[in-house]
Amino acid sequence: LPLCFVCVFAQVPSAIKILDVEVEGNVVTTDRMIRYTASLKVGDEVSPGDFAKAVKRMWRLGMFSDIQIRLDEETEEGIKITIVVEETPILGKISFNGNKKVKDSQLEEKLMLVSGQRLKLNMVHEKIQELKTLYAEEGFLLAEIESELSHAKTVRSNDPKILEITKDLIFHIKENRKVKIGAIKFDGNKSFSDWRLKRVVKNTKQQKWYLFWRSYFDT
Repeated sequence: LPLCFVCVFAQVPSAIKILDVEVEGNVVTTDRMIRYTASLKVGDEVSPGDFAKAVKRMWRLGMFSDIQIRLDEETEEGIKITIVVEETPILGKISFNGNKKVKDSQLEEKLMLVSGQRLKLNMVHEKIQELKTLYAEEGFLLAEIESELSHAKTVRSNDPKILEITKDLIFHIKENRKVKIGAIKFDGNKSFSDWRLKRVVKNTKQQKWYLFWRSYFDT
C-alpha cells in the first residue's frame, strides 16, 4: 500500500503535530469511523511509523481495497493530511451462467457467500478456485470459470450510497468434457503384479485419483 510520507519525513523531526485530518473516497463508511480506526487525530504528535500502523489497522477491517495517506500541507506548526480510501464492494445477487452438470444450489453451497457482505480483496479469486475444486470432484477437471462484477439491479436498501457500491457477482462457467481414465499402466512394480494393483485402483474412490491430478490441472 502506498504511503505519501516515506520521503516527506526524511527532512523533518521524528515527531510532528497533526493540524487537520480530512477523509476522501469513502461512500458508506463514515469519516468518523475512518479517523477512529486510523487513530490519527488533530493535535497528535506523530512519527512516520504511525502512518504505516494506521494503514494496517484500516486494512484489517476488510472494507477497503486501497488506502493512502496524503500530505496536503506542511508548516512549522505541523501538517495537514487526507486519508484517501477506496471501499470494497458490497455483494448483491449471485448468479451462474453455463452450468449444466452442477446445479446452482450446489455451487451456492460451496461458495458460502451472503448478499450484503463485503467482497474483500482476492475473495472472488478464492471462490473461483473453490468452484473449480467442486467441478474437479465431479470429474470435470477441465472446467473453466470466470467472474464478473456488475452494478446491482436490485438492492434491499433505498440508500443511494449503498446502491453505488453494491455489485452483482456473476460466474461464467464452461464445464467442458468430463475426464475419464482410459488405461492404467504400471512400471517398476516388483512386489505386486499388475493385476493386483489394478484391483486396488479399481476400488479407489474418484476423489483419491482426483487429488493426484489436481496440481497438474491447476497450473
